Amino acid sequence: MLTHSNVPQAQDIIFEAGEDLFSNSSLILTKGAHKRIMLSRARTAQSYVYEFCGMVGVSPSSLRFSLEAHPLDPTIIILTPSLVKVYHCTSILHSSNNSLQPALLDLLTSGIQSDIIIHVNKRSFPVHKCILMCRSPKFQAMFSNKMLEKEAGVIYLKETNEVLFEKLLQWIYSGNVVMPEDMNDLCQLMILADEYLLNDLKMRCEEDIIAKLSTENLIDIMVSAHKLPLTGDGLIEECLEMFVKEYHKIKDTPDLENIISSVPGLMLKLFGRFHSVSKKARKRRVTFRINEDIVDTLDDASLIYSGYSSTASSYT
Repeated sequence: MLTHSNVPQAQDIIFEAGEDLFSNSSLILTKGAHKRIMLSRARTAQSYVYEFCGMVGVSPSSLRFSLEAHPLDPTIIILTPSLVKVYHCTSILHSSNNSLQPALLDLLTSGIQSDIIIHVNKRSFPVHKCILMCRSPKFQAMFSNKMLEKEAGVIYLKETNEVLFEKLLQWIYSGNVVMPEDMNDLCQLMILADEYLLNDLKMRCEEDIIAKLSTENLIDIMVSAHKLPLTGDGLIEECLEMFVKEYHKIKDTPDLENIISSVPGLMLKLFGRFHSVSKKARKRRVTFRINEDIVDTLDDASLIYSGYSSTASSYT
């Protein structure tokens, strides 16, 4: 088992535990601990995943992997040092081997031994202060201060969606939740997670938003991304990449230019991405004639043959 340590800078693939990792109820990696695999040649991400799982003795299907705040694509070729975050997947969290999670969820749903009630609109949630305080700095501050509501054992929350708040509580108690299917609800859950300072839930929401990106919702997400409490640049980068790649499907969106212009800096980022892609793809056709008159102007005289004519293509 590895303990917490600073990840060294090296020419390696670093697999870092984003949370405490378990196998058959045994702790195999503590949060922040890492394993290193030497970057020796071009390999797929999947091959590195298999090697990591062999090192720690777990099945790849029981874990999920994140690179730069979005799900790791197993088919990509990794050529540079990278930091891969490792988390439990949903199936292992619900497995029979993990008895703690269902016990804590039952504590939430039953309200047994609850010591405070949170009212959200027409819903009431009997909860446990010690659990909320351990998981959320905002709840810790609320329950540490002298509040009339706290002293009375009741808290009223206004302007909060009760369905999303229930999902927030489920995450606090178990570290897992069924994410909303609706993209707007997903974004609102991310904002709620930020309000209660739950960085792990924010990252989970961001990963799910990226996974659900499509040409149908791309424009809406791209123009609203700057309002979201993002954990990194992963979502914005994915939006820019998809916009360029699927431009032929998006270009006829009504009022597209005004929509993009409404977000400061977005148009410039898109121009930059188009330029970067076109620069890599564009070929410049160069035709040259080699004769004895220009031999002295060329660096590689071994390629010079008198009277030889040729064409060559090079990337600009």
